[in-house]
Amino acid sequence: MMTSALLLWIGTSMALAQDCPVGQQPDCLGTCGQISWHGDGICDDGTWGVDYACPAFGNDGGDCDSGVACPAGFEPDCNGTCAPSVWLGDGVCDNGVAGTDFACADFAYDGGDCPNDGGCAPGQMLDCEGACVPESWLGDGVCDDGTYGAVFTCPEFVWDELDCPVPCSEGETLSCDGQCVPATLVGDGFCDDGFWLGDDNVGIDLRCDAHGADGGDCDGSGGDLVDIEAGWAHVCATTTTGEVRCRNAGQVPIEPGPGPFTELTGGAYSGCGIDADGLAQCWGVDTTKNGTPAIDVALPFFGVCLLDPAGQLSCSDDAMQSGFDWYPTEPQGTFVSIEGGAAGVCGRDASGEVTCFTDLNSASLFDMIPPSSQSLAGYSVGYEGICVLEDSGYATCTRHGNAWQQMTSVVDGGAYACGITVDSTVACWGNHPLGLPGPDPEEMGYTDVAAENAFTCAVKGGEVRCWGILYTPLTE
Repeated sequence: MMTSALLLWIGTSMALAQDCPVGQQPDCLGTCGQISWHGDGICDDGTWGVDYACPAFGNDGGDCDSGVACPAGFEPDCNGTCAPSVWLGDGVCDNGVAGTDFACADFAYDGGDCPNDGGCAPGQMLDCEGACVPESWLGDGVCDDGTYGAVFTCPEFVWDELDCPVPCSEGETLSCDGQCVPATLVGDGFCDDGFWLGDDNVGIDLRCDAHGADGGDCDGSGGDLVDIEAGWAHVCATTTTGEVRCRNAGQVPIEPGPGPFTELTGGAYSGCGIDADGLAQCWGVDTTKNGTPAIDVALPFFGVCLLDPAGQLSCSDDAMQSGFDWYPTEPQGTFVSIEGGAAGVCGRDASGEVTCFTDLNSASLFDMIPPSSQSLAGYSVGYEGICVLEDSGYATCTRHGNAWQQMTSVVDGGAYACGITVDSTVACWGNHPLGLPGPDPEEMGYTDVAAENAFTCAVKGGEVRCWGILYTPLTE
């Protein structure tokens, strides 16, 4: 039986809300609340805006006698919401993101599934929507799009590490940084670590687990690329079987034939190789020498020069009409090998002597070639001069001075020079800062290097890694 004081309190409270809508009634505080919420199994103690947790309403018809009266197999969570009991301590952190919240001291932070710092328990991670879910679900072969509770369909997780269909066109894949890029970039031998640019000049990164360290191109497991050449905005490399693969960020199409090729040379806007039939095959700006028998090919800034099987040097019309005032003569003579660059073309005869043909204005740049050049282990023609490599292993360049280490090869990159040292490291020197940063100077195992004004690429273990700067995205 209610006391007179209690009846007075109820009357006073109800008087505060005398005009409730149909289906509602004043609660313990006189606020209108749904009549159906009284004794419905959920404790209405003010958390949801209605308070029936007072003697007048029998502690919400018993719902608030001991918290929330939930159906069998359910219990009230930290917010008083009935939730499946089996979700408590089941290995998934129920922190309220997906509705149920056991992440409080009353439930020992979901039975240990949730840390008490608001993050995720060991073995768990936040998915795209901020819910703690098992780490093992990421990239496990099942698409986690929310069907099973976890959501990994976002760029951050590369669409569940490619377990889910990606929003890219046919023939494309999603990079680790969320760009749609050609699927052929994965496992092609070139390490995509952000150097090569995609849309909006954003570096392409394929090193994440979803792509297996770029199909193995970036993990040092070994590839099949051997020799490398660079142009203004492209790089080409030959495989162990003679195939040529290229990356191009320039406007001029660089599309080599199927090969196989026994020789590879690169120029500013072109590349050339000698196929298995001994014929020159070029790609890029000048293809006029394609199909010509050749034993070597060189690319000055414009045009193509080659040696025929008899060792005779000849050049395409583009080379001869390039505006050069050729010195000492137009390119001619009998040689066993030739080298080219923007400054001209040089040939080496059977005795080892090197003769260069260049623009008259650049003739002095070649004065460093010794009168008896048999001592040269190699040389490289650049944009405004030449680098020579003595038999002693020391390199000297027209513009860049002397190398401080012994080399096995040297390349004149125009603004700087690079070489492979006797310890198989990459060493660069010169005055252009963009191409100089690279691998650890003590990192060994490199076998070839190419340099081109603002970027450098090198081969290690059959994989190509590049550094420096490109100014335009990859072209397809």
